[in-house]
This record gives sequence, structure tokens and C-alpha cells, in this order.
Amino acid sequence: MELTLECIPPECVSRIWKGPVSDLIDAGFAASDVPMPDDLLEQLRYGTRLLWAVATPDGEIVAAMLTQIFEMRSGKACKMLECGGSRLEDWAKFCDHIEQYAKVEGCDRVLVVGRPGWSRVLHGFKVTSVTLEKRI
Repeated sequence: MELTLECIPPECVSRIWKGPVSDLIDAGFAASDVPMPDDLLEQLRYGTRLLWAVATPDGEIVAAMLTQIFEMRSGKACKMLECGGSRLEDWAKFCDHIEQYAKVEGCDRVLVVGRPGWSRVLHGFKVTSVTLEKRI
């Protein structure tokens, strides 16, 4: 089954946000044990963060991801942030589309913020840092 990736225009986010899409994004926040920001929908409406959705031909959304562009000291970077969904093996290939978007926006890198397991799926990325945590 052919899946498609769509960057949801900020003015259209409200139409699809409730239900599966917000649940998929919340699952991404939950995987990192971070609460979903109360103003996330507003950030998406204003384009501060972008919502990307992967859908089946009949319109069922099977995955969703957030991106955000940051000005770093050394240039612009596009971060792929919270992500949730099923059938990862079918849609991980869409990272190329986000990389193309980042280039158009003047970014010189794409960063992935997520679980260590992403390094096994996202080819061409290298681990450059690790977050260490000790519970006491």
C-alpha cells in the first residue's frame, strides 16, 4: 500500500488535530516522558512548529511528526521532533522529504531528537550526543 507524506499547512492544522493526529503526537511526547505543551496547537497554527502526516490512499493517518527550525550558532537546523505512529518500516523513507524541505528553508542539517532506536532506522544519521539520566 502506497503511503504519502504531507506537511500540513498551519491554517489547516485545526481541521485534523483532534483525535488520531493529536494522539500520535502525544505518544511521541510520552515516549520521551515529556508532557505535550498546552500551547502546541497554537504553535502549529502559527507555524512555529510544523505538523507532518503520513496517510494511506483512503486518508487514514498512520503516523505524525513535528519539525521545528532553529537558528544555531553555526547555521540553521531543522529538528525532527515528536513522532508517533505505526508501520515505521513503510514511512521512515520520508525523511528524505523533510531533508529537502530543510534545504529549501536554508538549513545545513537535520537533527533527530528521539529514542536511541531511531539510529537503527534512520540511515545516514550519526549519533553525536547522548542524554544520560540517573534516577535517585
